[in-house]
Amino acid sequence: MSRDIDLSMLKGICDDYALQGIETLKERFNILVHYDLVTGLPNRTLFISRLEDALKASKQNGSSGAIFAVDIDDFRKLSDTYGYLVGDELLRIAGEKLREA
Repeated sequence: MSRDIDLSMLKGICDDYALQGIETLKERFNILVHYDLVTGLPNRTLFISRLEDALKASKQNGSSGAIFAVDIDDFRKLSDTYGYLVGDELLRIAGEKLREA
């Protein structure tokens, strides 16, 4: 009888661990889908989703907002000339500065 209880408890622990693993995978997937891996900033998919939510909310409550856009002049030229690692580093630094602001 105690062997059955031990197996049942072990199964419960395994089920809990499997569910935690699934939740971790879901969180990682969400990060991969919604954030740029180089800068850590929200990507276009998340931006559009948040923008749509903000527009709906502004219609409901009559509020307004603004969009802040950043363009790095000649980024492609820099990346092509010095390589993608330099371009990625520039994006990473720009992302840090935006998060700090």
